[in-house]
Amino acid sequence: MQPLLVGTAGVATAAAAYYLYKLGAAKPPSRDSPATATAANAALETRTKEEVAVSVARPTKDRFVVKNGICAGEFDAVLLSTDLEPDDAIAIQMLAPHLRQVPLLVILGEGPVDKRQMAAEMLAQFGLDKRARIVQGKRSKASWPDGVISCYAGGVTSNAVLVPLGTDDAECEAIARREASDFLQSHKAPFALLLKPPHELLGQPAGVLNRAVGALYGSFNVTCLREQMEARLDASARCTAQEDFLQSFKALLWVERSLSVGRDSTVEPGPSPEIWAHFEASPSIVQHVLQWNADTLKAMGKKLASLDAEVRKSLSGGDGAGGLTASQYGSAAEAVSKAEKRVKVMSSITRSFGRQVCHADTLVAACLLDGGGHVARFEQKSMVRHDSNSKPIFTHDETSSIAALVASDGVQRQQLEANSLAVMLAAYGLGNA
Repeated sequence: MQPLLVGTAGVATAAAAYYLYKLGAAKPPSRDSPATATAANAALETRTKEEVAVSVARPTKDRFVVKNGICAGEFDAVLLSTDLEPDDAIAIQMLAPHLRQVPLLVILGEGPVDKRQMAAEMLAQFGLDKRARIVQGKRSKASWPDGVISCYAGGVTSNAVLVPLGTDDAECEAIARREASDFLQSHKAPFALLLKPPHELLGQPAGVLNRAVGALYGSFNVTCLREQMEARLDASARCTAQEDFLQSFKALLWVERSLSVGRDSTVEPGPSPEIWAHFEASPSIVQHVLQWNADTLKAMGKKLASLDAEVRKSLSGGDGAGGLTASQYGSAAEAVSKAEKRVKVMSSITRSFGRQVCHADTLVAACLLDGGGHVARFEQKSMVRHDSNSKPIFTHDETSSIAALVASDGVQRQQLEANSLAVMLAAYGLGNA
């Protein structure tokens, strides 16, 4: 395996050595020793291929097939709910060979722009346009980098059908909701891949949703879904309504990085040189990632600028006889903690020279493509409830129609991450397919 070098010689191999150390197969590496890093990189390849022998399901004519886990089955149509962030695009590319033989309804959302043309161009590049129908759903005020919308332009002509845009956001959402209802009811075994907040599926009759098996990336998507529910509902009622909604599916896989591979898990050239070499052959994907990460750096840098004011506000008024209090320092600690998380994300982006994508929707795709059960074995059927902070709590329950992807400790997280990345390799024909 020839490591992909990005910007500076040895960056990729040094990162690979660190990744090998994370897996427990080597001592902590020296980033100043390219020879050691190169050897570790080769050892990582051997370990992955020998110990994480994976396979992906073969594409099947007229069916999308999931081999393992709660989503296992054969499906005659796929509803794809996506906001077209970079990890969405990569997940769709991973799944493309398996989706070409079935009707595809793409519901777009988030951000203030019409994404239909971008989706059409992306699907054409991935060979998914011939049986695709694209509708713009609920938009939002979320940031959307200007350069991203044209990343897939200039390629092959798309044959996807673009549903006419509504005159306003409410009509767009209503049109998308009708499209979703018609699509799910017109197929015997539909699958719903939910990579954005699935606003357009809220309010669908139970008889519509319980026809579908689904896979959901949670985190922001479920938080945003709750926030857009009826204003008359309090936080607890919204959580209950969300739980009822997700339990309406015939079966559902719920994926969260924080529960499985860790909230900071990413796909970068150092630990995953073969995967990134594959991406480099698709300039549109690389530009999508670079444009998105540039916007993220700018946005987080702007938020960091407020740290001084937040700390000063927290610690003001402590000059009197009473002095400063623990609660004031606690408030300052919250501000610093947020800043640390932002710096961590920024550091992850810059150390990889912008070539970094969160292992979120790509993890969902790995679950669906896992032919050997190496990822599916981390699924746990669970009853879902929420705590006082509206965070989901998954309690093991074999009767539940929902399964969560769960790794209980650091060792399991490392193994799940390694297995899922190996599935990515196999999906691209780079590993043990």
